[in-house]
Amino acid sequence: MDRLNLGKRGFAAQVPSVAAPAIWAGTDMLYTDPRDPTPRRWTLSLNSMKFSGQGATALLPAPPDNQVDVQPQYRVRVEWTVEGAQEVAFVDWPSRGCTFSLHGGMVKCSVFAALPQITTILPILSAFLTPTERTVPLAIAPTLTSVGAGASVGTPIAPLSFASFPAPPRAAAYRWWAQGPLVANTVFLNQRTGATGAGLVVARDSVGPQNADAALATPEEFTGNRSAYYPLHPMAQQVVISNGDAVNTITVWVQFLLDLG
Repeated sequence: MDRLNLGKRGFAAQVPSVAAPAIWAGTDMLYTDPRDPTPRRWTLSLNSMKFSGQGATALLPAPPDNQVDVQPQYRVRVEWTVEGAQEVAFVDWPSRGCTFSLHGGMVKCSVFAALPQITTILPILSAFLTPTERTVPLAIAPTLTSVGAGASVGTPIAPLSFASFPAPPRAAAYRWWAQGPLVANTVFLNQRTGATGAGLVVARDSVGPQNADAALATPEEFTGNRSAYYPLHPMAQQVVISNGDAVNTITVWVQFLLDLG
């Protein structure tokens, strides 16, 4: 018998509705075969959260995957052991999902959700644990995806307005650039929960010095370094770019860096 195939290596579960405030715990959601403690490298994939359909109506359909209520703080308790030497860590579970690796003989994972208030949009959580045969990272280009009103034409932002760019599943960071006319110190970057420009601000990113240019012919990032990425906060579900200029419309592009493990 191949012991490597024993244990519980995948799960999918609906977060239950419980009276808040409370802690929901899904214990031992994933674990390796305790009879085979051979040390090896494991990869844990926390999938992007799926919307369960709660609260959806004909006029207000279900939001896309990843756009769930993240006011509960979802975390994974990871326990890994080699011959009695045990390590325990609590890892944030972004609504976008993430993948990471660890080395151990036996691995056990439990899920926790802190529910500080009554919530109506609760996600379906799923994850899986696989042995990792490759120990040397592949030299591959990063996986990118562009979002917005038009990835090729950009997204216009009117004076004193904003545009929201939902973070796709597995997004780990983002970069942006813009086309003017540009007025110095009028662009603001916020990372928020939700998907509409509202939601809770969980991070603010500095754009650095902004240069005024009245006649840009090609897209130009304000910071002067298009390759600079801003890490996404674990609870961030959108990037909101605001145009504080009272006169000029700007056009922006946003590109997300994906972590596919």
